[in-house]
Amino acid sequence: MNRTEQLQAQLAQRILILDGAMGTMIQQYRLEEADYRGERFADWPSDLQGNNDLLVLTQPGIIRAIHLAYLEAGADLIETNTFNANAISQADYHTQDLAYEINFQAAKLAREAVSSYQLAVDSEQLAVNSGQLTVVSMKALWPEGEGWVRGISGISYQCRVCPSFINL
Repeated sequence: MNRTEQLQAQLAQRILILDGAMGTMIQQYRLEEADYRGERFADWPSDLQGNNDLLVLTQPGIIRAIHLAYLEAGADLIETNTFNANAISQADYHTQDLAYEINFQAAKLAREAVSSYQLAVDSEQLAVNSGQLTVVSMKALWPEGEGWVRGISGISYQCRVCPSFINL
């Protein structure tokens, strides 16, 4: 039985548990500007604090630990840390050119967390990492009068990583 069939079988038997709020968990770490920058973005020309999606590049250990905490708490589905990992939202930090890399790395971290958890506990529990696509805010959509076309463009760019996102 492949992972898609396993997922369908599980859904037919019970309600699956989705992980919780990534942003809330990140806040518990009380990260400073330097933490968001890491070495790679030490000289970045704009502030990066608050760009939680960028942490998959600068603080992957934190993101992996959060995924593992949710798995240990019983989550069946782990979302990627990509709530604002689209070019429109990343433009606030001048990191829009990193959207693909952020999405790819986020998917990789989620998959690694699921695999390491299953090995560590010798679990047959079905744990799946899934991509998280963002419907960006109206504020981000409307400043240049381009409306939903701009929003759809940002989300479709994010979908280019979907084969990595959803690991069934």
